[in-house]
Amino acid sequence: MSVGEYQKLTPFSKDLEENWGKPPGNLNSDGENLIVYGKTFGNVFVGVQPSFGYEGGMGSLLST
Repeated sequence: MSVGEYQKLTPFSKDLEENWGKPPGNLNSDGENLIVYGKTFGNVFVGVQPSFGYEGGMGSLLST
């Protein structure tokens, strides 16, 4: 998914940048796009739950 498509589908994406950084980031990314793991079956998409930061540091899993 392109960064532009992500920003269009996620109108609050700017609010997430404070904690997660600018997209596409380093995790689940090819450096230019966000990688969304899954498979499409007709008009149904079955996706894999994305990782939530433990690769980038355990502190990012904690909420305040």
